Amino acid sequence: MQKIQILGMKSDLPKVLDYLQEQGMMQVEEVSSEMELEDMEKADHDLDFQIAQLDFAIKFLRDYAPKRPIWAGKPLLTFESALGTVEKSDYKNIVDAAHKLEEDFVADQNELQSLQDERKLLKDWTRLPFDLNTPRETNTVSIFTGSVLKTEFDNLKKELTTMIELSSTEKVKETNQNTLLVCAVSIKHLDEVKVVFNRFKFQAVDLPVHEMSVPERIKEIDQKLIKTQEKLTAHEKTFKDLGQHSENLQIVHDVFVWQRDGHDLHEKLRGTTYSFIVEGWIPTLERKNIEDDLQKISKQTAIQSIKPNKDEEQPILLRNKKAAWPFETVTKLYGFPTASEVDPTPFLATFFIMFFALCLTDAGYGLSLFIIMAVALKFFNLPQESKGLIKQSYFIQHFSFIESGTTTRNAYFFNSIKPAIIYF
Repeated sequence: MQKIQILGMKSDLPKVLDYLQEQGMMQVEEVSSEMELEDMEKADHDLDFQIAQLDFAIKFLRDYAPKRPIWAGKPLLTFESALGTVEKSDYKNIVDAAHKLEEDFVADQNELQSLQDERKLLKDWTRLPFDLNTPRETNTVSIFTGSVLKTEFDNLKKELTTMIELSSTEKVKETNQNTLLVCAVSIKHLDEVKVVFNRFKFQAVDLPVHEMSVPERIKEIDQKLIKTQEKLTAHEKTFKDLGQHSENLQIVHDVFVWQRDGHDLHEKLRGTTYSFIVEGWIPTLERKNIEDDLQKISKQTAIQSIKPNKDEEQPILLRNKKAAWPFETVTKLYGFPTASEVDPTPFLATFFIMFFALCLTDAGYGLSLFIIMAVALKFFNLPQESKGLIKQSYFIQHFSFIESGTTTRNAYFFNSIKPAIIYF
């Protein structure tokens, strides 16, 4: 890699940046110069908002998006066709619909849960001797609803009756362990009643307020549960309808990320009223191609090499021959070497093949994996990085036959060598 500066006229800057971003061969850095230079442009924060909105919609609809066959791979588009998708897509209305759907869906889910919880509470109070809108406290009487242990109900009732003549304690329902009760006492004796309740570990139950009896309220809840469930079912259909737009939303999202990266790039640039400077790292072998392409964009652009700063870390780009290239995937898993170190990929490839092959001592298992890798390479639309990993596994299978301890090892030998030769 070498560090360079690209200089040109500001009028040519958009085309130059589009070229650099499309080719992806330059790691742009902050311009370091002793000259008094201006900032070029500030980032468009509206793009960040749009990307966040799209990201929400994509994640929200992910489970309802049509599933692409595994062999189809990800959709491949040119930047022009992706821009066309952005122009044609009604993504703003889709995102707004996703937000509205989320609000309605969450509200209905909460409503469903609330109704279910209330029904669960009320089902034990169907014999409550008054309507749910009956005041729990008046100027003369306080009414308590709650529970005590089944074994303590009679003692509680007896003590309250003995202590307070103007009191009434009635059993509503008896469960396995507890007794649900209603207690009405004179408001003048509240302090004494609370002392008794504490001693018998009375658990108060706050019943909801409605202008009807408990059975009537349960019947109303059942009707509302049916309607709420129907609304949730209708939401499921809306989910699926909006999910059909997921792929287009992803395309729009990626285009906006691309454009945001371009805006972020502007923050690293410097220039004057009429010119600009782009500074960064490029592969040394690509310099001639970059120079030729920039001359086609504008004759008023130039590239010059510059010395990196003393404490600046030089970026790394691995470059190996065809035989070792697939094993760059393994190198990347463990971390790139520094600029002053040797690329371990060629050495790693030799030992990786040998020792991995020793692990695959079952020739039949190796043959199965070889067939799977061959089919994946031939029929699946895979990204370049994945092809390297698949090709690596494809090659290893032949060595597994050679290392196999089975009696058929010699029979596999020539069949193993032939594909390996074709591979190289």
